[in-house]
Amino acid sequence: MTIKDCISQMISSSGNIFETDQERVIASILQSENVMFLDTCFITKSSHIEKEGLFEAFEKIAGGKEKQKIVFVVTELVLYELKDSVSNVLQGKNQEFFEKMIEHGFCLLLLREETVFENIKTFMRYSSEKWNRIFSTLIHDNIANLSFNGLIRNDRRMPYYGFSECGYNVPADRDYIKDIIVYLKNAKKSKDSMAEELICISLFSIFELTHGSTRNTYIFCTHDFGAVARMNKAIQTSYPDELKQFKNINAFTMIQYMIKEEIITSKTQALNSMKKIMGERVKLMIREEAPFSSIEKTIEIEEAVDRIFNKESVVLVGNR
Repeated sequence: MTIKDCISQMISSSGNIFETDQERVIASILQSENVMFLDTCFITKSSHIEKEGLFEAFEKIAGGKEKQKIVFVVTELVLYELKDSVSNVLQGKNQEFFEKMIEHGFCLLLLREETVFENIKTFMRYSSEKWNRIFSTLIHDNIANLSFNGLIRNDRRMPYYGFSECGYNVPADRDYIKDIIVYLKNAKKSKDSMAEELICISLFSIFELTHGSTRNTYIFCTHDFGAVARMNKAIQTSYPDELKQFKNINAFTMIQYMIKEEIITSKTQALNSMKKIMGERVKLMIREEAPFSSIEKTIEIEEAVDRIFNKESVVLVGNR
């Protein structure tokens, strides 16, 4: 069974928690002020944060919970990473997490990565050949260390093998982008970064339409620091002007925000969540007032929580 077939079974068994009509998914993304792309590790780490408090924090960030204010996007490959270890269904705790989001009134969108370019086309008078050329240029010229670049260049089973080395002499085939992305999805390996990288490609197609606009903020919710670095570098390379509309959230900064907004007022509650998410020690950048420079320091998680409650300015660098 291919990964794509497995995803289809997961969608069928998950109930009606996601909007799956891809035209409506794209329309909702374009119409919402805050678009939250949820990554696998953020969802799993968030299980250690009290749900109602977490949802209240999202509302505060967006200024409301209506879909004009905020939507949550799960790509099909992220959905696949959340599957049960035995059956082609969502793992129970992940199904429950999404159901709680729906009960709270949030809008959940399931994004099929291979259809994004096609659905964005309806808003732009670009020919298939022009879209194919844009896609090829993005893949070939981006200097971020995206793992699928090697797959595209070296896997002779890849549809249109060699396209990125042929001077952008791309075909006018309307299925060109779709075929390549479907192949990449089915080539996913355990613990690789394919899901995050296809979020990046999906964002590129959206940026092609929205660049120059300040209406939408795109927020990548992940606890994978390497993925954040690659995503930022990829956007800096191909759509540098969009970086001002692109933000990152991880589970640590979410708890930090919840303490700041007094959604979490119990130090014990914060510490319990932090320990489950970060472990016993954490590496922070401790900001000092000028003329003293900031310092990077590994500290006990208890000290980190104390510093946050004391309203000190700390920036997460990584685990110990």
